[in-house]
Amino acid sequence: MKSRFRSLYVRTCNFVGDTTGYLRPCYFTNWAQYRDGRAKFVPEDYVPRLCTHILYAFAQFNSSFILSPTDPADLPNESDPKGLYQRVVELKNYDYALKVLISVGGWTLSQTSLFEDMMSSKENRTAFITSSIIFMRKYGFDGIDIDYEYPKNKENFNLLLRNLLKHLK
Repeated sequence: MKSRFRSLYVRTCNFVGDTTGYLRPCYFTNWAQYRDGRAKFVPEDYVPRLCTHILYAFAQFNSSFILSPTDPADLPNESDPKGLYQRVVELKNYDYALKVLISVGGWTLSQTSLFEDMMSSKENRTAFITSSIIFMRKYGFDGIDIDYEYPKNKENFNLLLRNLLKHLK
């Protein structure tokens, strides 16, 4: 299955895309909006051309391997008609070379068995990859960052990354 996604950044630093220049991936954490004072950070605080890629932390997935947001503020809501996903993706309007990727996992999700369960069979990996592509298209992300910390089964992790890359090309 061909896709419009041309960027894949994974925790292992495998990268597909323009490698002729420096890469400056930056995490945008959805909980930074809740900080007080100068530590608070929202998408509109981003300085154009500071980063080549923004990795939006985090999305999660369930036992059916379907991706979903981790915070209600990620999506449009009563207090924010756009939601953080759209506000971050719209940064590309001011920084045309910027790529915005969804980061899946993080330390908290890595502490569960969900990653190992998802990677344990071809069917599970395919369900996750299909869900990831649907999620990226729905919310306007250019790619995906797999933030699985300390994989137990490296062979299955590599299978996941190879299959994901194949479907994103």
